[in-house]
Amino acid sequence: MYRSYFTGILISRVSHFFGRRTDAQVKNSKSGKYQYRSFKQDIWRYKHLIAKRPPVENVTSFEDYIKNGIPITPYIDQEILSDRFPIISKKK
Repeated sequence: MYRSYFTGILISRVSHFFGRRTDAQVKNSKSGKYQYRSFKQDIWRYKHLIAKRPPVENVTSFEDYIKNGIPITPYIDQEILSDRFPIISKKK
């Protein structure tokens, strides 16, 4: 997002000049810069959730499924973001 900020803000400002973008849309274009800054300051992190629904025996309707309880097992990913997405890693 940070890299796209530079071209995005330029296009937004030119479009705003010609009346194709509102002030709010130009401000939205600036969000990539501030998201990057806050990410670098460890204010927030990217996280993801993986959910799998195991098969349930003897269930014929959604109501039966809910009555039996939703079998959810939490999974917490401990993988480092740069290991999963090496293209954004500074090492590589």
